[in-house]
Amino acid sequence: MMGQLNMTVAQLGARGHYAIPRIFHQLGILEHFYTDLCAVKGWPKYLRLIPPQLQSKSLARLTGRIPEQIPHNSITAFSNFGFEYARRLRKASSAEKVTQTFLWAGKTFGKLILQKGLKGSGIYTFNTAGLELLQAAKRQGLKTIMEQTIAPHEIEHRLLKEERELYPEWEEPTQNNRYSQEYIEREQQEWQQAELIICGSEFVRDGIAKCGGAIERCVVIPYGVNPTLSVLPKKIHHKPLRVLTVGSVGLRKGSPYVLEAAKKTQIKVISVAWGFNLPAALESMHPDFLIHQPQELLAAIASLP
Repeated sequence: MMGQLNMTVAQLGARGHYAIPRIFHQLGILEHFYTDLCAVKGWPKYLRLIPPQLQSKSLARLTGRIPEQIPHNSITAFSNFGFEYARRLRKASSAEKVTQTFLWAGKTFGKLILQKGLKGSGIYTFNTAGLELLQAAKRQGLKTIMEQTIAPHEIEHRLLKEERELYPEWEEPTQNNRYSQEYIEREQQEWQQAELIICGSEFVRDGIAKCGGAIERCVVIPYGVNPTLSVLPKKIHHKPLRVLTVGSVGLRKGSPYVLEAAKKTQIKVISVAWGFNLPAALESMHPDFLIHQPQELLAAIASLP
């Protein structure tokens, strides 16, 4: 059966360190891999010639985008589009602008791939960045698979609204997002086009069902980890419990509950959130809770008992 499959993968960014195209190549079913920016194709590959110590943080992230174990002739990267996508995201000053940029990127990415032509027996896409590809593949009689990497936007919007009412001091009031409904509808249209919807958790699958999606086409495949990267735990006696959270600090990640737990249990909690702007009132609530820079993180860890 595997020999009959030849899947094209369309993925923005380096999600999962390119796990899906890597797995497909290992199984012998990767037809082609399309992406935006990666460090082995186009002009970005020459940036790897710059010594690491001279690379900025953003440049280091770009040069680290290496789809390991995938033949370079099986990869097409739309580098100029990827650069413009990153530029627009950097300039996005509101949730509305970010949503607008996501919509533009998803549509443009699909258009660029369709100009190359769909080959193989099927297409594998990711939520909000594959509608046009799924539609075209279905017209051609190809298999259509998409991965829903997060709960549906409609569910996320609803949950965040509830959390803002509970914790109004945690995020600045948001303006009405003119692009939110289009984003929701695009996601739902992708479910309609996909024969199979891969979900990373039951929560994601249940969210699709609550939004009217076809739950019978959803399959839950939890995200895995590389066991070779595991570190044996060290037993530390007579030491207080230490908790480290890394990622954006805000309502979407449940940060108010982390802080509340830290206060109630006297556990030392450090949350790292570089590049994330929060209201000054929030930072003054608990100055030891929030760290913005990696060097601050190292210093804080070193200071823990």
